[in-house]
Amino acid sequence: MGMFDSFYDSDDREWQTKAYSNMMSAYRVGDTLPELEDHPDVTEYQVEILCGIAYPVRKHIDSFATVIGNKLTSIHDSRNLNLPRISYYGYKYDPEAEQALEARPEAL
Repeated sequence: MGMFDSFYDSDDREWQTKAYSNMMSAYRVGDTLPELEDHPDVTEYQVEILCGIAYPVRKHIDSFATVIGNKLTSIHDSRNLNLPRISYYGYKYDPEAEQALEARPEAL
């Protein structure tokens, strides 16, 4: 899987993403996150996360983390369609692409 960054929820479960610096950084709710490299103007969004140690990597996204004002506000959320969706790798979905993704049966 290579390098990634981790979010830790209130149960101390590790959730992984490659949307940031991939320097094995650890973040908890309330921490300020780095800007998205390709989208520095986007400060409110949901990012796709995978549960790291507890589960093997799957082909679909396990959950979402919510970021408001570049602060991690919650981990392991349902999809909030009012916020932009950032992929596990840090790319912003355009609305049409996200609609197609959400329509797939295995999507969250």
